[in-house]
Amino acid sequence: MATEQQQLLAQLAQRLRRPVHGMAAFEALSAEEIQQLMGYISQACEREQIAVRQDLRQSLPKPLRWLVAKRWGGAL
Repeated sequence: MATEQQQLLAQLAQRLRRPVHGMAAFEALSAEEIQQLMGYISQACEREQIAVRQDLRQSLPKPLRWLVAKRWGGAL
């Protein structure tokens, strides 16, 4: 169990781009709570990516928007 929790903390640290030793405050959380936290972080990252793409799309002129969408397969 402790090794599973350590692995989850290492994954959380990687997801947050933080050193593993910086996750000491999260050691009190159970494995389920850490997984739930990682799910929340993933959802927040997805929402942020969508918002950034929308802002970028709206800020580009239409011809450039078309070129960027063609280059990146409509990811914009």
